Amino acid sequence: LMAGMLNSKETEMVCVRFGNVLGSRGSMLPLFMEQIKAGVPITVTHKDIIRYFMAIPEAVGLVFKAASMAKGGEVMVLDMGQPVRIYDFAQKLVKYYGDGRSQVIVTGLRPGEKLYEELLANKDTTIATEDSLVFKARVNNHELSELTFLNHYLSTFQNGSPQEMLRMLHELVPEFNSPKM
Repeated sequence: LMAGMLNSKETEMVCVRFGNVLGSRGSMLPLFMEQIKAGVPITVTHKDIIRYFMAIPEAVGLVFKAASMAKGGEVMVLDMGQPVRIYDFAQKLVKYYGDGRSQVIVTGLRPGEKLYEELLANKDTTIATEDSLVFKARVNNHELSELTFLNHYLSTFQNGSPQEMLRMLHELVPEFNSPKM
């Protein structure tokens, strides 16, 4: 939505969506490796939880490719490959890099956490491109025009009461938890 609204003759805006990048800042790999080195337990929220990952070089290459293929205002989506069971991944890391002190502990799902990540590049929401790993997103149209849609929210955030702003946040981000609502 934002890529389309901010696109102009002077500046082409393109959005590229993808999932987790293995080894990047905040990724589970460096965290798990630190925990193994320290000999502390690796915590996983569920044995069956899966996520999609790509390596840093693959992610960078595909982002550049997607950006070069896109026209201004488009949203591009990367194919993230096969899902990875986090529990199995953690077990393998402990087996190959551990010294017997670390173990994998299941802590339970956090509120709102999903077992399965929704695929970004599924056939119902994307259009194929000449590259099998890069897709164009079918962006849902809002009932209001994009500019009216954005102005509606901006106006409320600038002039609205705290209760109106919290209501809008819940509308925009259903997972948002406010202690007063």
